[in-house]
Amino acid sequence: QAWHDAADEKRICDSLGRKRLAFGTAGLRGPMGIGYGNMNDVVVLQAAQGLCDWALQKFGDEGLRTKGVVIGFDARRNAEFGVSSRRLAHLTAAVFLSKGGKVQLYSQCVATPFVPFLLLSSEALCGVVVTASHNPKLDNGYKVYGSNGAQICNPVDEEILARIMSNLQRWPGIAELLDPVSGDLTAAAAAHVVDPFETACASYFSAVCSSLCDAKSKNENSKLKFVYTAMHGVGYPFTSKMLQEFGFKEDQHI
Repeated sequence: QAWHDAADEKRICDSLGRKRLAFGTAGLRGPMGIGYGNMNDVVVLQAAQGLCDWALQKFGDEGLRTKGVVIGFDARRNAEFGVSSRRLAHLTAAVFLSKGGKVQLYSQCVATPFVPFLLLSSEALCGVVVTASHNPKLDNGYKVYGSNGAQICNPVDEEILARIMSNLQRWPGIAELLDPVSGDLTAAAAAHVVDPFETACASYFSAVCSSLCDAKSKNENSKLKFVYTAMHGVGYPFTSKMLQEFGFKEDQHI
């Protein structure tokens, strides 16, 4: 609307004229903005409907109802366009809820591995992480995982793309599940969602430590220091927690 008011026709035309974002290996990635060539509510709604329809066709109503989807997101947002990872994650949750699917939606930002970890441990059908990882801050992405915990690849990506293109119109019952201002699930809709944050994080740290940490006593006496950056990601609190679980002192990492 601001572009329209400012008569910024070039910027509007450039955005609306971009080729539709290609859904392929791992999912979608692109700048947040308007039009089918950018990451926004419409593009992600269509992707989520395609993914949900693919899961329905492959696993049936019972599979969707009992196993469903795991959804996580990072902290990316673009205030100019009202797009954020959280908003797109809640939109995805609403799509699956509209078809009676089980939804495990992390209530807080999580690092990407927490989604495939929970996907495998809970035997979910698929997973979604709304993130662009280390890419430029104005980008966002829609990473899709299969029931094997790995990012999708050919031919699954092509199968999902076909379902996306067959489900471009918004399904009935989705808008009612979302707050029109914040984009979050309504309280009534959220009551049907499982928040795995506390239990899944604890299980993740426990599993990693039990399989990889074999020198905790030595770590406790180590003088090593660590410098970490998540770039545009959200990994710092989880990396910090993991280092503490491995026995390193809090003042050893920044």
